[in-house]
Amino acid sequence: MLRSARITCLLILAGVPPAQDTAQDQDDIPTLLARVEEQGDRVDRAVLEELGRRADSEAFEALGRCVAVLQSRPALNAACEAFRHMRATQMEPAAISFLASKSRARHAPLRRAAVRGLRLFGDPARASLEKIVHASRYPTARHLAVGGLIPALRLAGTTEALEVLLDEYRVPESGPERLAVATLRTFEGDDALAAFEERLRHHSYPGQMKLVIIDVLTTMQGERVDELLLRLTQQSPLSVLDSQRTLHGTFDYAEPALVVAAIEALTARGHTDHLADLQRLVNATDPNVRRAALVGQGPLQSEPDAWVRRLFDLSGHFDPALRKGAASALAALGTPAAREALYRFLRDEEESVRFEAYCAVGDLRHKGSVPVLIERLGAESSHLRWSPYFELRMVTGEDHGLSKGRWRTWWEDVGGAFVVPSHEHALAREEERRKRGLEHRTQASFYGLPVTSDRVCLVLDVSISMKELTSSGETRLRVSQRQLIQLLGRYPLGNRLNLVFFAFGVHPFRRRLVVLDEDTRREALRFIWDQPIRGGTSIWEALAFALDDADVEAIYLLTDGEPTSGEFKSVPRIVKEIRSRRKIREFTVHCVDVGGGGRRLLERLAETTGGQLVETQ
Repeated sequence: MLRSARITCLLILAGVPPAQDTAQDQDDIPTLLARVEEQGDRVDRAVLEELGRRADSEAFEALGRCVAVLQSRPALNAACEAFRHMRATQMEPAAISFLASKSRARHAPLRRAAVRGLRLFGDPARASLEKIVHASRYPTARHLAVGGLIPALRLAGTTEALEVLLDEYRVPESGPERLAVATLRTFEGDDALAAFEERLRHHSYPGQMKLVIIDVLTTMQGERVDELLLRLTQQSPLSVLDSQRTLHGTFDYAEPALVVAAIEALTARGHTDHLADLQRLVNATDPNVRRAALVGQGPLQSEPDAWVRRLFDLSGHFDPALRKGAASALAALGTPAAREALYRFLRDEEESVRFEAYCAVGDLRHKGSVPVLIERLGAESSHLRWSPYFELRMVTGEDHGLSKGRWRTWWEDVGGAFVVPSHEHALAREEERRKRGLEHRTQASFYGLPVTSDRVCLVLDVSISMKELTSSGETRLRVSQRQLIQLLGRYPLGNRLNLVFFAFGVHPFRRRLVVLDEDTRREALRFIWDQPIRGGTSIWEALAFALDDADVEAIYLLTDGEPTSGEFKSVPRIVKEIRSRRKIREFTVHCVDVGGGGRRLLERLAETTGGQLVETQ
């Protein structure tokens, strides 16, 4: 009994739902198999689970037949995961051997599902997983397999084990980013540092894994670590000409995200000998690097009052990136003078700067900020008003809606005796209100389309034609950004969301849906504001990227034209592909037609998937 409970807990942690007693319990194996053959990819997962639980030779043969019948990723995942019930039975070797053979299949969804199934066997499947990691010609299979070898690789602790992790661990296939960081931090010493440096230098090594390595370096001991991080900060181009050059004997020019991460790592390590580098980076070509460079100078200042004055003066600077950095740097100081200076940025002409200032004020969690935020409720634009409203809820733990008057009345009653609650307490109050339906929340929407699903992907056009002006005098892109800003402010925390921008290529916020919390919402908004105009209109590639995430339930597609680039450019072909995918799983595509240019495609997509279509300028 105890062993059964332990296995159930482990399966839940692995993302596999516990088995439920259903009517399938009474069916014989041929009946269950017939149901799979009849219903195909739409079969209830419980049928496959029951076949696995039978755990005899007949059930093994039936599950093998199911794998041959099924085609979609979710259905194949369910079938291959059902083999786990044969662990510690006489069918265990056969099940492992079967899944190992399918890890070499040409059909990619089956290949991936087989490796996922193997991982659920734990140590008995270790040899098979190691063989996949070392011999498979399919990168995704290797990345999935290494995720099942983490305990063994950590235990080995050798240079060879580290090389395997660095070469094959990928987020999210192998596991989450936090697991990669925690695992790599167990490797220390000069050999580990040399391996990390080699990957940071390699131009084709995945950027996300480079960020993982920098996170690992944050807590690694030694002056060589500081030197490595400093060299990264020195490789940010200060001009277009710089960005076209390569320094000999060092890194190629680093991606902006890596430079930002290196700056933050040096700050976290308490390094104090890089002020000149940061002052140079304030002139970098990338706005995020400029912002991070300014913020990073704060802990290195010997005269805090002079630093506050300099940051305050930046409120009139032409560069929004430096104004954002100044707001964050003032919050980091947290002195009375810094707080007063920070409030100036709440009135900035640029929405993205005001948003950063609201976040900074909220991070301070100071009683004196409450009346300031209340006043901003009445002054802020309609689509960004949720930001001071959210920070008020987080600072006070209260919710008096979007009415400045109600908040002011409450503050007049309690202000003198008010004590700022902990952030944890405020979050708990927010969750309590959400569960009880008492929060003063307006329904999330996008161009008037209700956003009711808790698994949403927004797919948006940033092609050159989005520069055209609307009747309001703003560009189409600017209007769409404002719609996104308002949506993110109203979309409930805890729901899952992704953003995919497209032009000639596809530019996603994340590879899969992410849970919306305070941090991911801030990151998503910064991602929105950073989007440039690009050429091309690859609608199909963007839709395919969104649909590759099996958890996506609703897509909101915005475009002002028909496809001009990508694999499929004809309307009938794209509709055919969408119809084919709908046979495998349910999803809805809601469409926003900007200017009427994409109506022919969008109308058919909405009709095919049961979505809605709206037209706008």
